[in-house]
Amino acid sequence: MDRIVKVIRYFILFNVLFGALKGVNIKAQTNTITWDEFVQQLIDDDESETQGVETLVEQLYEIYNNKIDINKATQNDLRQLPFIDEKDIENILQYVYVYGPVKSLSELQLVNKLDYKKRTFLELFLTASNNTTTDVNYPSLRQILKYGRSELVARTDIPLGYKKAGYKHYSDSILKKYPNRKYNGNALYHSIRYNFHYKDNLYLGFTAEKDAGEPFFKGSNKTFDFYSFYLMLQNIGIVKRAIVGRYKLSFGQGLVLNSGFQYGKSSALHSLNNNGGIKKHSSTSEYGFFTGAAVTINNKHYEQTVYYSYQPMDATLTNDSLISTIKDDGLHRTKSEIDKKHNIYNTLAGSNITFTFNNFKVGATFVYNHFNTAFKEPTLYYKEFDPVGSTFYNGSVNIEYVNRFVNYSAEIATSNSGGIAAINYINISPVLGWNIVCIPRFYSYRYNAIYSNSFSAGSKAKNERGLYLGTTFDINRYLKQELYGDWYYFPKPKYLVTASSHGTDVYSLTTWEPTRSFSLSARYRGKRSQKDYKIDKNEKVLATYWLHTARLQGTLNVSQFKFKTTGSYSLYRSKYTSSRGFLVQQSVNYATKNNKFRTNLDVTWFNTDDYDSRIYAYEHNLLYTFSYPSFYSHGMRYALTSKYTPHKNISILLKAGMTRYTNKDKIGSSQEEIDSNHKQDLQVQVMYKF
Repeated sequence: MDRIVKVIRYFILFNVLFGALKGVNIKAQTNTITWDEFVQQLIDDDESETQGVETLVEQLYEIYNNKIDINKATQNDLRQLPFIDEKDIENILQYVYVYGPVKSLSELQLVNKLDYKKRTFLELFLTASNNTTTDVNYPSLRQILKYGRSELVARTDIPLGYKKAGYKHYSDSILKKYPNRKYNGNALYHSIRYNFHYKDNLYLGFTAEKDAGEPFFKGSNKTFDFYSFYLMLQNIGIVKRAIVGRYKLSFGQGLVLNSGFQYGKSSALHSLNNNGGIKKHSSTSEYGFFTGAAVTINNKHYEQTVYYSYQPMDATLTNDSLISTIKDDGLHRTKSEIDKKHNIYNTLAGSNITFTFNNFKVGATFVYNHFNTAFKEPTLYYKEFDPVGSTFYNGSVNIEYVNRFVNYSAEIATSNSGGIAAINYINISPVLGWNIVCIPRFYSYRYNAIYSNSFSAGSKAKNERGLYLGTTFDINRYLKQELYGDWYYFPKPKYLVTASSHGTDVYSLTTWEPTRSFSLSARYRGKRSQKDYKIDKNEKVLATYWLHTARLQGTLNVSQFKFKTTGSYSLYRSKYTSSRGFLVQQSVNYATKNNKFRTNLDVTWFNTDDYDSRIYAYEHNLLYTFSYPSFYSHGMRYALTSKYTPHKNISILLKAGMTRYTNKDKIGSSQEEIDSNHKQDLQVQVMYKF
């Protein structure tokens, strides 16, 4: 068997080299997928509004620019790539160990049960070097400064030709009566980000941001509204990772603690890997991180993480200074928003311990969570079992088993409010090209974990029972199919639902890719669920609704051009209301041969009856940002994104966008209202590497 693999390896390498000499585009040689295509395929529209999505995109973009050497990669290195699971990581590392060093990424074809989609994604983030030695000496400060890499990114967003109601002039008498009618700052957005890293051992970063409408060099904001800093050491002796400043944490399946991104149902077909442990927080997001210190130490069979955080947070308080809700949007534009800034404090401490025995892992997580003031007793029907008090405890046990065919993981958690939560993830690959996924889960309505973020049909791991079944398989070399069904039940009321309810989600994606330059996909997503409908002034009834969405998408690569055409349809229907929507989007991408200049035009026509029949469509954006907007009403959207690299260390990016509605004269409401049927925006970003 080893001899056969070696023969195939050299055959692939010969074809790659011969094709390069002859100018032939060998399939195994060149990755034709772009960064934007990867993001759109990785994060579907069902998870585009999920907490942490922008942070995930940012982390992956950093790896994309500083690729992982497959010949030196560790299990922890590959865990940073969320589209592969533990089974894939095991197979990749085994191949490198047995047949390495890897000469070309074309050899990914030989890794056991690694499908084409994952291989294509991996080529964006991996490299294969000839140097397989690992540095064991500690670098000097001079070496760090000499060989470290820095990146400075500045961004400004400028509204063109319109003014929102929050920026208009109001008399003193009006502002005295309505102090929140006017924003305290100008309409510009600014951010500055600096990142430094030395190999994979030292990371340092700083971020400053001002949102549109926030004061700048005015009032309580002497400069920017938000600052963030981190210093992280990694892979130094027994220290796997140590960080001071702002960071993120996730363990197990996120039932107790996950301040990062949690995948939706379409991505769960491929992996539910949330890259557990400590991660730096380097994005402009103003929620979903911790401030303090954390460290992970490990040896061959044992790993322990200890963390501590103390930080101010925003909240809406009652007249008795009790917490009504935690404010997580990070906006401080009006008087009421500024009054809520950093008005509570949160202390978090805990530990995770994990033991590894060959293919089996078992871990335990404990979290202590304290606020300086208590959460109030809930009065709303859908918050009846929300946390009450100021101090909370959570604990969980998680297990994982991996071999070449099976990836099984599970977590069971409890809280001091008395409830429990449990989830199982089973991923089976009986043969190459066929994958089966099962995710049963039970989340008690009494279970509370402030920073949990796990797989669910609702908004959090609470008040839910469900069973998810999915499969992916290759019909033939060019035709691939993805399917899933998710059945769930909510035993207690939830937002907009005054009684117990249930639902079903189904999904189908068929992809035909006869060549590397052309692909066609057809997707259907159906949702059957329940919510309250108001049938008269004083009466609400619980009724079932159906939401059907269909999308047909084709891509074509011609020389230096890439064309993508998308057509989408949505139908919302219940006993009391119905609506439908249509969307057509054309994207054209052009890049020069030397890749110094790239540009992309997205033109979108949309026509929907209302918000219920809204349609999501991916839109190209600037670096470290993510855009998957929802379209509703009637209109057109134009977006032109360009990147120019005059020097290898300097990049200039521009995005100009215009949205025009044909069925209304005003856009938005309240302070965000625009007295026009159209708006234009310009975004400018400059990146300098040194």
